Amino acid sequence: MKRLFILLTIILINTTTTNAINWQPVYLNGKICSYVDVDSITKNDRYFFYNALVTANNGSKIIVTIQSSNNLRLSARINHYQISEYTELDGDYKHIFDKQTTKLEPVLFGSVVNAINKYVKTLEMLNTNSITINP
Repeated sequence: MKRLFILLTIILINTTTTNAINWQPVYLNGKICSYVDVDSITKNDRYFFYNALVTANNGSKIIVTIQSSNNLRLSARINHYQISEYTELDGDYKHIFDKQTTKLEPVLFGSVVNAINKYVKTLEMLNTNSITINP
């Protein structure tokens, strides 16, 4: 009985220490068009970097790392993952900058990428402009 308790404790510890991916829906015209891993959103002085779950032209789901301009409507897809590959990263975003580029392309108004960019920039604006009221 003691061995069973130890085994169950080890299993519980191993299952609770994994990082869950925090996918949040992005809407376009009232419908979900994509999901963004909000924990992956990273910003430097010129760009945002983040991972989005999108539907490829063949209908399959893939995850792309997007680099977008902080203040212009420009972006680039700088990496991609199959869902199983991304899950194996287990929340490790240290390589999100590895393939950054200076060759960003215009984002079309009304596109999925435009909706994703707007969502990420809105989150950033809300996070940096939050107000704490102390009683």
